[in-house]
Amino acid sequence: MNMQESDINLGRVLMLRQLEGSLNAHEELQLQELIQANETLRQEWESTQLVWQRTEPLSGDQDFNPNSLAAWEKIKSRVEEKAKNRPRTRKMYPWLAAASVVLFAAVGAWVFWPESTKAPLLVMVQSGAGRLTHQLPDGSTVALEANSYLEYSLFDTQSRTLKLNGTGFFDVIKDSKRPFVVNTHKSQVSVLGTSFLVKADSVASELSVAVLTGKVKVDYTQVSGKKVSTLLTAGRRQWVQLSTGEFRKDSFEVSALRNLADGKMSFENEPLSAVLEQMKLQYGVVFVLEKESISKCLFSGSLEDLNLEEACKLLELSLELRIEKQEPALLQIYGNGCDPPGMIN
Repeated sequence: MNMQESDINLGRVLMLRQLEGSLNAHEELQLQELIQANETLRQEWESTQLVWQRTEPLSGDQDFNPNSLAAWEKIKSRVEEKAKNRPRTRKMYPWLAAASVVLFAAVGAWVFWPESTKAPLLVMVQSGAGRLTHQLPDGSTVALEANSYLEYSLFDTQSRTLKLNGTGFFDVIKDSKRPFVVNTHKSQVSVLGTSFLVKADSVASELSVAVLTGKVKVDYTQVSGKKVSTLLTAGRRQWVQLSTGEFRKDSFEVSALRNLADGKMSFENEPLSAVLEQMKLQYGVVFVLEKESISKCLFSGSLEDLNLEEACKLLELSLELRIEKQEPALLQIYGNGCDPPGMIN
C-alpha cells in the first residue's frame, strides 16, 4: 500500500468520526489538510455528506466484538453474503457507528456495500478517546493509546504488514517466514518476533521506537532523501525528527516500558527518576535535570489520560519544579531537588 492510499484510508476514518462529531481540534485540522491535498477524498467527502444527510444509519450490531476473531469471520461472511445477493444501496454498515473497527473493500466508496467480494478487505482499528487492545490475525496483539489508528489487510503467507499513526505497543508472535512490518509516516519498523513501542506522529513528523524484547530494525528517509537503517535491541530507544533529520538514541529501564505496555501510569511514592522513565516512553521525549537530587524526589499521583503539558504541570505543582521545553522532544527540569530522598530542599 503506497502513501497516497494510506492517506486516503486515514481520511475516510476521520470523515466517519467527523460525521459522528467525535473529532478533536487536531484531527479536524488533519482531515481538512487531507481533503485539500487529495481530490479523491474531496469528492468522497462531498458525496458522503450528502448520503449522511439523506440516509439513516442502521442500528449497531450488539454482537460485534473488535477483539474477537470469531466476530471477524461473522462480519466478513455477512458482508460477502449481502454483497452477493443485493445491489449497492445507501445503507451504512450496521457496525460503522461504533467506529472501533471498520471493514471495507479496498475499492469503491467506503460508505457503501462493496461491489466486488474479490477485493481484499481492509481492517482499520481506531482507539478513539481511550486505550484499546486489539488481536491481530496471527495472534499478535497491539495496545493502541488514545487517538491512534491502525490499518492492515488480512495477513498473507509472506508478510504481516500494518500502517500506524499514533502510539502502539506491539507484542509479536515469532514467525521466521513472515516478517512483521509497521509502516509509519516516512518510516518502517521490521521484526520477526519481539515486543516494542512505536510512537508515530505524521503531523509533527516524529518517530519514537523503544524495544522491550528482541531486536527491531528501523528504516526511515531523511529530508535530504538519504535512507537510514538502524538496529535496536532490548532496552534501547530511538527518536527521529523526520522533517529535519535530527535523531537521538538512549537507554531506558525495561520495567518502565512493561508498566506502560500494561497501561500503568499511576505512582505511589515513586522516585521522580522512575516517573520520568515512563514519561519519556509515553510521550517520546528526553528530560535533562538541573541537578541529580531532583531525581530523588518522590511522586504520588496518576498521569493517565494526560497529555505531556498536563503531566508536566502536575509534576511542577507537586514537587515545586519548573519544566521548560528547550527544543523538540527535549525538556529541562529545574528545582531545589530532594536530599535526603523524598525531602524537598
